Amino acid sequence: MMQVGKWTVILFAVILTRMAVVAGERNVLYVRADQESIIVEVPAGMKQEGIQLFSAYPFEPLVRQEKYSYSPVQNGIFEGGEFRFPRYQNGEDYLYRHFAWANRDGKTLTGGAYVVDMEPGVEKYHGTLLRPEEIKGISCVLTVADAVNLGCRYIHENISLNRLLALDAKIGEQVIEFEFNGEIIPFRAGYVQAFDRKFKEFYENGIAVFLVFYNEYSSAPENLPLRHPGTISGSPMVLGAFNTTSMEGVKYYTAALEFLMDRYCRPDGKYGQISSLIIGNEVQQHAIWYNMGEVPYPEVARAYADALRIADHARMKYNPDLRVYVSLEHHWTLGSKKSLQAVPGETFLSELNQVIQSEGDFPWNLAFHPYPENLFNPRFWLDRSAKNRLDTPRITFRNLEQLVANMSQEKYLYRGKIRDIALTEQGFHLESETPEGEAVQAAAYAYAYKRIKALHPYISAFILHRHVDHLGEGGLLLGVWNHDMTKKRRMYEVFQAAGTDDEEKVFAFALPVIGIQSFEEMPELKENYQSIFDVPEEYIVYDFVENLPEAGQKNNMAVESRDILRSAGWLTKGIFQHPPRDGWGHVSFELEIPALEGWKMILGFETMVGHTASDGVNFRVFVDDREVCKGFQKGEKPNSQMVDLTEFSGKNVKIDFQVEKGGNVDGDWFYWLQPALLKKKSGID
Repeated sequence: MMQVGKWTVILFAVILTRMAVVAGERNVLYVRADQESIIVEVPAGMKQEGIQLFSAYPFEPLVRQEKYSYSPVQNGIFEGGEFRFPRYQNGEDYLYRHFAWANRDGKTLTGGAYVVDMEPGVEKYHGTLLRPEEIKGISCVLTVADAVNLGCRYIHENISLNRLLALDAKIGEQVIEFEFNGEIIPFRAGYVQAFDRKFKEFYENGIAVFLVFYNEYSSAPENLPLRHPGTISGSPMVLGAFNTTSMEGVKYYTAALEFLMDRYCRPDGKYGQISSLIIGNEVQQHAIWYNMGEVPYPEVARAYADALRIADHARMKYNPDLRVYVSLEHHWTLGSKKSLQAVPGETFLSELNQVIQSEGDFPWNLAFHPYPENLFNPRFWLDRSAKNRLDTPRITFRNLEQLVANMSQEKYLYRGKIRDIALTEQGFHLESETPEGEAVQAAAYAYAYKRIKALHPYISAFILHRHVDHLGEGGLLLGVWNHDMTKKRRMYEVFQAAGTDDEEKVFAFALPVIGIQSFEEMPELKENYQSIFDVPEEYIVYDFVENLPEAGQKNNMAVESRDILRSAGWLTKGIFQHPPRDGWGHVSFELEIPALEGWKMILGFETMVGHTASDGVNFRVFVDDREVCKGFQKGEKPNSQMVDLTEFSGKNVKIDFQVEKGGNVDGDWFYWLQPALLKKKSGID
């Protein structure tokens, strides 16, 4: 066993970092707001005579440039090195604008700056929001009473912008009118009141709400202003980016935020309460969760920064105790920075942070999803890509210390302090409906809970996904209940005991299941790959997707490389092969299988059918004229294949991937997921 006494070393390093780092100097103007005014500092050495202040909306490029086309701020006065002007002008709150100084001819003197602070006591609501000390929570709650029985302290709920706003309300539909900048904005009464009832019940039972605010793709013409202009139809999760690119888009987005905070950030909890707001979901996978079309990640970071900052301004205006979060999933450095659909989390977060820092920092926080390396294998303690280093390919429950260590770097601190980290969506798949399967799932929760509790308060919440199995999650079974709530999983009992006096007794079964003597240990890794997704990149010898352009093709209806939605909204690369109406379709590769002393050569891939209309697909793989693998695939759940090709080492061969319809060809969207030739040490099963 490898002792996780490393935890102490890492946490000590984090504490030292926090003690050593003080708030750095701002690289932009300092701007603040009180109840009536906006106050902007005059930079040292700049004479008040001959200068003017320009303002712009978040989507307008107020950066260093030759000349601004915007109008200067009116009705302001200079006072002791500052420029003060009315916060409300023409019915608009200038809190949401940004500013720069320029000469009288409009030429730039400084870069842009935002209103980054509000003076204490000017917010609408005073008082703290519900934020329990206990970390355990659960998502997608079907009955609040059961969440209370579980001892749940946190939940997350999803609210859609286009469902919340009633821009497309039908005649006679009830709406709630909300005044924003002198305009009446309609909100859908039935939708809001359903959350009122739920949030009120959560609040009365001491359960804090993480609200995920997202934007569905709506085809209603009235909702077009809500959609980012780059959003395209056909995204698997039909979600789009918020439209922060136009005055109309910013108006509705900001009005919706203010409506939510006005209603749910009251200390008295009249309608219930939210304590945390997550903007979008897993934004590094923007093709799926923050759809702006196929664009480079800096463009996504720029647009997302605007959405975050507007949310932060609304937070300051209504209740500064609300926390605003960035949402990322577990791919940390794994993936291509050149992809126009998804990039590594650290790449995206670093770019986002730079954009924000260049315009004035604010206290954003991190909502992270450290699912196991392979979503269909709950044994995160076997995650090979979860390394104990800052540039780890993935961050899962195995190496959560690296998330804390990364966020403790000076570049990510806010005024010398680490930002809050909350684990807001992650779960453990039930591999089989057996006592053994339930024991592994429950042990995974127990082990994860112990590891996260050891990192508290750096990690403030652990929200298990999910309360009840959902049949639409690509075969994943993640609930503490089965899908119709007729059977509790063993994980229910373990979840219920977490954080109570029964914890040690109920958790004890997990130690032998995991193969450890105490929860402070971490098993050593073995070369026991169960899936191609368990394999370190350095062990990949030949990538079939990358070499598809050179492959031979015969008798297929279609063949192409694709980024495929594998499960839970994550993309992976693969080969799409549609079988013909008659016979077998072929995709063949000619290559040399290396002879490496002490290593086996393994063909690894997963199979999946991506359309519910399919009645199944037959598949097989030949090496030259020998069949080495065959099977039948039906349904969305991927199936792993690991085929020993060591006997072909040192030979030039043709590897032929073949598919045949199982009945008819309707919906036969067959995928070879991440097919690769890999090496594996000899002597390992």
